[in-house]
Amino acid sequence: AERRAFWAELFSGTKLSVAHCEGKGVGVFVSSAIAEGDVLFGEDPEAAFQWRTTPLACEHCMRLVGCLDFQMRLLGDPAARPRPREPPMLPVLEDSQRRLSDDALSGWAAWRGEAWFCSKECEARHRDEFGSLVGQEDAVREFVAHALETKTPFFVVALKLLLRGGHAQRYLLHKPYWECVDVPEGEDPAAFEQEMRGDLQASWALLSRLKIARKPSSMDEYARLVGALCLNAVAVKYAHPLIYYIQEVDQGIGGPAAKRALRPALEAARLERLRRAAATRAAAGPAASDESEGSGSDGAESESDEEDDELQFSWAFKRGALDFSSRLFPPMKGYGLYARLSAVNHSCDPSAEVLFTGSNHLLLVAKRPLAVGEEVSISYIDHEAEDREERQRNLVSYGFRCDCRRC
Repeated sequence: AERRAFWAELFSGTKLSVAHCEGKGVGVFVSSAIAEGDVLFGEDPEAAFQWRTTPLACEHCMRLVGCLDFQMRLLGDPAARPRPREPPMLPVLEDSQRRLSDDALSGWAAWRGEAWFCSKECEARHRDEFGSLVGQEDAVREFVAHALETKTPFFVVALKLLLRGGHAQRYLLHKPYWECVDVPEGEDPAAFEQEMRGDLQASWALLSRLKIARKPSSMDEYARLVGALCLNAVAVKYAHPLIYYIQEVDQGIGGPAAKRALRPALEAARLERLRRAAATRAAAGPAASDESEGSGSDGAESESDEEDDELQFSWAFKRGALDFSSRLFPPMKGYGLYARLSAVNHSCDPSAEVLFTGSNHLLLVAKRPLAVGEEVSISYIDHEAEDREERQRNLVSYGFRCDCRRC
C-alpha cells in the first residue's frame, strides 16, 4: 500500500499511471492518449553529479555558466574563468545569443575546490542541501577523487542521495554493485569482480569518515545502494552549444571573415586538446598507448561517447587550412537518479526517449503515438544493434531478457 501510494503521488498530474507489471515489478502505463513528440513528464534529479569540468556548468543544475565567448576561451585555456564583461570573440552573434546564464557566480561546494553557479538561487539551494559537509571538504574531496580514479560516478551520486534523503531509493531494485557492472570483453570475471569489490570497499572506508545523518549501516547496504544506482541512474548529457554555432559558420553565416576570426580560438582549443591527450597517455604508460579508444580526427582521444556522431570541418584559408571535428566541443556530461524515470521499463523498441536541453532537468518524450493502456518504455542499452543476442548480452547486468515485440 505504501509503495502504491508513493508511485500514485509521483505521477499525479500526468497522463500516466503506475501498475504492477508481471516479472518487472512495476511499469508506467498511458491513462490518456498521447501524441508523438508529447512530453510525458519532466523532472529534476533526486541526485546528480557533473562528471566533467569542461564545459563549465552550474554545480547545482548543470546549466552552462557565462556566455558562449567564455566557453570558447575555456576550450583553449583551462585556467580561464568567467568575467563580468566578457570580450566578444565570436562573430555574427547578437548579445542576447551569447548569454548562457543570467549570472556566473563562484561559490562553495564540498566536491570541488572551486564551484560555479548560474544564479544566486542555485547557489543557495546547493548550500541548503549539502551544507552539512562544511568543514569536511578535505574528506569529501578524497572520496570524490577515488570515484574519479575508479571511474565510478555512482559513488558520488550515492553520497548526494544520502544527503538529500528522499523516498525513491527505497523502491529501486537493489543488487550488490559488482553484480550490476558488465564484465569488459577479455576480462576474467572473477578478477573483475574482485576489483569491483575492492573499489567499493575503499569507497566505503572513505564514506565512513564522513559525518552524515543517513549513512548506510554496513558496507553490504552501501554496495546495494550503489548497485541500485548502476541499474537506475542515467547519463545526464547534452551537446555543447558551440557545435550549433560552428555549424552555422561552416554553412556560411558571417562569410569567410567569420572563419578567419574564429581560427585562433579553434587552433588554441585543438592544441589544448592534444596537450591533454598526451598527458593522459603519459600518465597511463606505454601499455595503454596502443589501446587508447575513440581517437578523433584531430589525433586526440575521444572525450565523447563512442556512439556520438562526429562532425568533420575543413576550413581553407589563403595560408593553410584548419581541419577539426566536433570532438573539440565536449558535451556536458554527468549522472543522475530520476524517481519517475526509474519506474519506466526497458524495450529494444522503445516508445519514449530521454532528452536534456541545457540543464539536468529531464524530459521524457513520446517517440510515437501512445494509446490508453499502452506501456511506456525506454531503452537501457544501445538498442540500435541489429543482433538480438548482442542486445540480450548487454542486458545481463540488469538481470532479465527482453521479450519486446522486436526481440
